[in-house]
This record gives sequence, structure tokens and C-alpha cells, in this order.
Amino acid sequence: MPRPLVIYFKDALYFNHARRIYIAATTKKRAAEISGMAVGNFHQDFCKQFVAEHPQVPAFIQDEGVWLEIRDQGHEGHLESEGCYYGASRGKVYRAPVDESAFIRCATLEACKEAFTLRLDRALAAAGIPREEL
Repeated sequence: MPRPLVIYFKDALYFNHARRIYIAATTKKRAAEISGMAVGNFHQDFCKQFVAEHPQVPAFIQDEGVWLEIRDQGHEGHLESEGCYYGASRGKVYRAPVDESAFIRCATLEACKEAFTLRLDRALAAAGIPREEL
């Protein structure tokens, strides 16, 4: 029987903005290979973990890989449930993103970062802004 796909949810600081990343893998070892992070980073104390098709997992994640958010936080959901910080009585829960176009999907986190950098460089060049001015 194959192992279930587990989605590891973390945030990463990239270009000085927090971005959500989802790492889908069948084992922690495989998640470490895909992300380039140490296996210990996939302990429940350091990230959220859910099996695929859990309500807090984006429905578009069905295979192994990495999904890196390309937009700033605040547009859809939160990095963490506000209940973690303010208590569940506030009634706010984490909402899984539904807009797949808001993420770059690649086989590895490093490839996602390279694709994101290329997309950013093209947008800046089209606007006539050198990256150094950011």
C-alpha cells in the first residue's frame, strides 16, 4: 500500500516578504530532498502537516512538489490560524488558498525560487525599473 501524500506548510522569507510554501511528499526524507531543508524542519513543532485532501490543504495539490506563493500575504488566508495566537474563541481559522495561479509549482524549492526571480526580473524590466531600486 503506498504511503499517503503529506502536505507540509511553512512560510519562507523571500525578497523580504513572507511567502507561503507547500511541500508535498510521501516521507519527511523526501520532503527534505524536495525543499533542501533538514528533515528536522518537518517536525510538527516547526510546520503544519496534513494529508492531501484535508480541508486546510489547497485542493490543487495532488502530487509531490513545491508550491511557492508569488504574491504578498493577506490576499487569501493567513500564514497561521489566528486561533494559535489569539485563542480559538475569535472564531477565525486558516483558509486554504484556492487560486492556483497565485503559486509557482516546481519539483524543488530552489527551482521555484529561480522561477519566481525570473518572473520578478521580467516584470521589473517591463516597467523599466532596475532590481537594485527595490
